Amino acid sequence: MGKFVQTVLSGAAQLEREMIVERVKNKIATSKEQGLWMGGTLPLGYDVKDKELIINEKEAKTVKHIFERYMELRSMAELARELNSQGYRTKARFDIFKKATVRRIITNPIYVGKIRHYEKQYEGKHEAIIEEEKWKKAQELIRNQPYRKAKYEEALLKGIIKCKSCNANMTLTYAKKENKRYRYYVCNNHLRGKGCESGNRNVIAGEVEKEVMKRAEHLYKNWQEKAEEWEELSFGKQKEVVKNLISGVMVRDDGIVVSSESGEMFIPMNLKKKGNKCTVVEPEGKTNNALLKAVVRAHLWKRQLEEGKYESVKELSAKINIGTRRIQQILRLNYLAPKIKEDIVNGRQPSNLRLVDLREIPMLWSEQMEKFYKLAS
Repeated sequence: MGKFVQTVLSGAAQLEREMIVERVKNKIATSKEQGLWMGGTLPLGYDVKDKELIINEKEAKTVKHIFERYMELRSMAELARELNSQGYRTKARFDIFKKATVRRIITNPIYVGKIRHYEKQYEGKHEAIIEEEKWKKAQELIRNQPYRKAKYEEALLKGIIKCKSCNANMTLTYAKKENKRYRYYVCNNHLRGKGCESGNRNVIAGEVEKEVMKRAEHLYKNWQEKAEEWEELSFGKQKEVVKNLISGVMVRDDGIVVSSESGEMFIPMNLKKKGNKCTVVEPEGKTNNALLKAVVRAHLWKRQLEEGKYESVKELSAKINIGTRRIQQILRLNYLAPKIKEDIVNGRQPSNLRLVDLREIPMLWSEQMEKFYKLAS
């Protein structure tokens, strides 16, 4: 009997909760039909007073500027970059503009004096900031934006890069991990399961391409038919130069051989396996610029925050236009053992230590030494 009563009471309570939710939803819907502001994130360009939206003149100018520039640029991402570079900030003051932020503003009917409730729009009690004709043109632009399908770039060394061990062509392949795409040149025999004895049957595309581009730049500077300087060429034209001047790239165990009309050039590259990918190993004693830059930044940002130049990481992020998450990752480098910092500054860190290896830093210095210096063994 007790369980039955408990079940009935629970059912009644659940019914009451559902009725309350329904009444609240109906109240919100009715209020929005009447054009009333029902709270939530306050849109840029408006303040709220006595539960009514009133125009913030300073922010309204920013909103008008956003609509005008979008009509000219027709790119939300480009507009966001422009706004940030010109010092504009969102309603949160210290937040930078992102593509999604710009889109929310441009597609929000509140700026033409309307209140949106799901798919419906109602005439609002507040004053409009944007003329309806201009707002409609902006929506038309968005609808007519061509769908941009993601493109995988053409392999720079397609048809000219070969594996020395088996003289087979190498094909550009991709691997994806944690939403990041990595590019590799892989021996075709290895891809087809025929076997390849080379230690470099798969190499990081970017590392090899970078060295080939350097060689192409050197050849181009001595090329009689050049029309403009290498530095003035777009990246697309630089790739065309590579196609014209580089006839072959042979991947060996100890580096690559770049062939051209002027002959062959051997470029030593120590490609070493690390986990399930290849990395180019720097010579011992060579400064790792990425690590050095990160350590210097960590020290500088920590000092600026401690001295009160910036009140928070969020304010620092807005000033230097770097995400807060990235700043926090860099700031963690201040926990590194003094010995590790000193080695990074002097270029004596383990040769295959990378910035990505420092994402998780043990609190004890002894554990840090054991973890990071084991990478060299």
